[in-house]
Amino acid sequence: RAATLRSSAAGPSVVAARQRELQAQLQDAHDGLQTQLQGLDDARAAAEREIEHLEARKAELRRRIDSAASDVQAAYSVQRQHLQRCDQQRAEVARAEAQAVAKVRAETAE
Repeated sequence: RAATLRSSAAGPSVVAARQRELQAQLQDAHDGLQTQLQGLDDARAAAEREIEHLEARKAELRRRIDSAASDVQAAYSVQRQHLQRCDQQRAEVARAEAQAVAKVRAETAE
């Protein structure tokens, strides 16, 4: 009967110790999960920042491409105008040559 009393008396303290041990394990598991979740949140936030950076870079590159395309169109316009002037000058030179040849022929025919 004395052994039973001792085990009964020790019983609540053993149960309390086991409960504290389990509570500590549960807290450790919870802390570990919180740490993992924080790591996942940090990785997600870093990925979002990288995406925002890349989106901003993409927008800047598109702006630069649009600007370059506009510059190319302006250069084509300048080139067309220059070629038109060259064609006009060639036509004027050809007319002047034709007139000179006609004049020379007329003078030599007389």
